[in-house]
Amino acid sequence: MSGFLKAKAEAVTAWVFRQPRGLNAILVVLAVVYILSPIDLIPDFLIGPGQCDDAVAAWFGWQNLKAMVRRSGGVTVTAIAVEDANAR
Repeated sequence: MSGFLKAKAEAVTAWVFRQPRGLNAILVVLAVVYILSPIDLIPDFLIGPGQCDDAVAAWFGWQNLKAMVRRSGGVTVTAIAVEDANAR
């Protein structure tokens, strides 16, 4: 079963990284709105499944955010640490 889920996660990730930058931004905002919204596909009072839909939305939003940062040529954390060390 985990091989099936891993294959699906890789397929979604590949789809996310092929989308235009503007669409990634919209999907990140939609994921945040869905997580913060009191209206869910699966109500949160159902322990387990209720939190899983929020977790999937958070993961999907995170993948889109990573795609946006990767396309923008974002600075890595190690590069920031090196710059700070050289500034002293």
